[in-house]
Amino acid sequence: MNFDADYLRHNLELSQKQRGEDKFFKSFYKGFLRALFHGGLNNPKHNSDFEKVYGRIPYLNGGMFDEHQLEKQYADIDIADDAFENLFAFFDKWCWHLDIRITATGKDINPDVLGYIFEQYINDRANMGAYYTKEDITEYIGKNCIIPFLIDEITKTSSAKDFKSEGFVWKMLRESGDKYIYDAVKKGVKLSLPDYIEQGINTSKPNLLERRARWNEKTDEQLALPTEIWRETIERRSRYNDIINKINAGEITQINDFITYNLDIRSFVYDLLANTTDHLFVKHFYTALQKVTILDPTCGSGAFLFAALNILEPLYEICISRMEEFNTTNEKLFTNELSEIENKYRSNIQHFIYKSIILRNLYGVDIMVEATEIAKLRLFLKMVAVVDVDRHADNLGLDPLPDIDFNIRCGNTLVGYATKEELNKDLTYGDFFANQEFKEKVENEMEKVAMAYERFKEIQLNQQDDIVVFKQAKIALTERLAILNDVLNHRLYGINNALTYEDWHSSHQPFHWLAEFYQIIQGNGGFDVIIGNPPYVEYTKKDKQTHKAICDKYKLEKYKTIKCNNLYAFVIERSCTIIRNNNIGIIVPLTIASNNNMQILRNYICNIGTVYFSHYEIRPAKLFEGVEQRLSIFIIRQETFKKIYSTSVTRWRSEDRNSLFRLTKYAKSFNNNNIWRLSSTIESQIYAKFIKHNPVSLYLSQTFKTENKICYRTAGVRYWIMFLLNGFNSDSLSNKESSFIERDMAPFYMSVFNSNLFWWYYAINYDMFNLKDYMIFNFRLNYIYDKALIDLAYKLELDLDNNKNELITNSKTRGTVASFVYKKKKSKLIIDEIDKALTKHYGFNDEELDFIINYDIKYRMGDELEGGE
Repeated sequence: MNFDADYLRHNLELSQKQRGEDKFFKSFYKGFLRALFHGGLNNPKHNSDFEKVYGRIPYLNGGMFDEHQLEKQYADIDIADDAFENLFAFFDKWCWHLDIRITATGKDINPDVLGYIFEQYINDRANMGAYYTKEDITEYIGKNCIIPFLIDEITKTSSAKDFKSEGFVWKMLRESGDKYIYDAVKKGVKLSLPDYIEQGINTSKPNLLERRARWNEKTDEQLALPTEIWRETIERRSRYNDIINKINAGEITQINDFITYNLDIRSFVYDLLANTTDHLFVKHFYTALQKVTILDPTCGSGAFLFAALNILEPLYEICISRMEEFNTTNEKLFTNELSEIENKYRSNIQHFIYKSIILRNLYGVDIMVEATEIAKLRLFLKMVAVVDVDRHADNLGLDPLPDIDFNIRCGNTLVGYATKEELNKDLTYGDFFANQEFKEKVENEMEKVAMAYERFKEIQLNQQDDIVVFKQAKIALTERLAILNDVLNHRLYGINNALTYEDWHSSHQPFHWLAEFYQIIQGNGGFDVIIGNPPYVEYTKKDKQTHKAICDKYKLEKYKTIKCNNLYAFVIERSCTIIRNNNIGIIVPLTIASNNNMQILRNYICNIGTVYFSHYEIRPAKLFEGVEQRLSIFIIRQETFKKIYSTSVTRWRSEDRNSLFRLTKYAKSFNNNNIWRLSSTIESQIYAKFIKHNPVSLYLSQTFKTENKICYRTAGVRYWIMFLLNGFNSDSLSNKESSFIERDMAPFYMSVFNSNLFWWYYAINYDMFNLKDYMIFNFRLNYIYDKALIDLAYKLELDLDNNKNELITNSKTRGTVASFVYKKKKSKLIIDEIDKALTKHYGFNDEELDFIINYDIKYRMGDELEGGE
């Protein structure tokens, strides 16, 4: 009897015929399925049926088919038939696909959907600060970390000659025109601008503001991206011209420039491989592909691992195609590489590529066992989707599924020995001879683990079809790891001995990177690329339901970033200790670039290499749907001369999501307490003039003076921040007051703080949520008596008062509360007059003033920009 769908159906029907009360579970599950996956694999003579099909079972040798811990734990417990019937009935309601197709039935499930469902609904996942990361985010981070690393590896070989200024690589780019500039950037750039828009281009002529009077109107459709206004269109066209000029002039000669100018790095490298006439270029790249180790240290259901797989797959494919092409003309070329592909059970090239990537390149760790199981399942299904079945071939012509139990691991990323250096530091305390004995024992066990792992991996890569040998290798590796982990756990527990060992082990879930990935950490010097989305959870913040914080569950030791008080900071630090050459890409809250408590982390990562920061608001649209989380992505690249690049805070509407990452624009920045989010030369000019002034804090009174006061709200920051002289006439915990040393300073700075310039300062500096005193009074402007600004303060306050609405709310603690909502956007013309008055204080030119007055205007003014309400 063949082991296929007919065989499975036959046993199911047989079990149903034989069933009595609770017989279906015993006969079908215990008698057939468990024997198939476990007994049949471990004991081929389990019964006559398994003797007949044994040659076909190796396809199921992946670790997910081993006996599960729950099966071991509840081996003697029977499950009622109703449970199975309900489960099967539920599954029957859905359309199951192995590939990514969706047929719009509303009932479609594929591997990607499984991951999304897990991330959305698994218990405590959101409470753990872990959110589902969409494909555009994972692709953007993945390609800008993985591909530059691969290029770095080639430049260490004889193919380095191709990367010289006149070499093949940059010559191809110079001759490519705008091929590698994204279509979103190119939209409409070859079309002429209307005269009423064109007249505002020349900044040397007078009356610039008047000539740009219509720049805030919506762009004509044939020139525009969705929702674009002329001001954005012109900036995008200017950016296109700048990039194409650099390409044509041969000024782009580093792979990092593809990040800096946001070029299509995937297509470029693919084309390099497709067009090179040098077989060594392909050989070196393919070698780098097979060796690169990519880690997500908090992998969840594997979103970043899938992105890495999708980035690597076409590169594997073009390399194999070119190797076959070179081999056709010279049979001595690539014989070893191609012979590996032709080994037994290679069902097709795509299946081989997926298996190679999953076994060789992808690694993940997560504290939740459910997450790691879903991640492995999704990777398996990705492979199964491309299988070509040959019913006449041995094992149906199927390649055994890989066992990636040692690639995707469960444990606490933050607790355990990461490197040999960490372990050695612990061995500097206590009895010298005991420490030496311990060190020798651990090193001996590590060598045994490394040998066992290499043996286990070799069996899979060489297509060893002796299932007994495979199982023995896995058992040996598992046992060696258990011994090593036990030794390290007890050593670590000796340092943290407030709990019993069992309680400590359960709460801390230690994960020793040095042991689990010894061949990578010690042998390779660390992982080559780390990408991911760590949890955003304050270390000491108490949960509202459990009244416990993370620090109550497990203690973290010796982290330089411990004062940052957030798990994401600790994950970043851990990543930096287990990376080889600082290719890291991670998405975290915007606080990384702005808040004071993250200064240690900012300094830490900015001292490692060149860092690219991009930042994303939550209004009108957000990166994580349904999550009020402003976000930053940072990418670290190894460079001799460390630089910092940043984008402005990006806002967009949902219609713009498809082009969001294609339009990412970096400008040089710096770490001056915060990462200044400058996006253009104009902003850099404004900043240079701004920073020359003293902070306003110098003019604050040490004792409160009512007659010199200024009032403000520290909550409700969206597009407008409110400052008044006479207060808000309502009780609110967010209402605050400060006073100045002189009376005229209060209206002077009230005008200044309500300016567009202040909004620019706040938006490029802080987290767009909090408004603390240090954020306000770090604003820079020397006080000089200015009657115009003082008069504008009183004029603005009167206008704000005329445009306020009363709001009645019910508070659980304070009952009915009356307050006022100020429609500050209705006072925009007065605010613009304030910015015009400020030009003489800072020396702004017309172009800089135009930028300041119109900064963020599309979103701050909203419908009113188009004449609406």
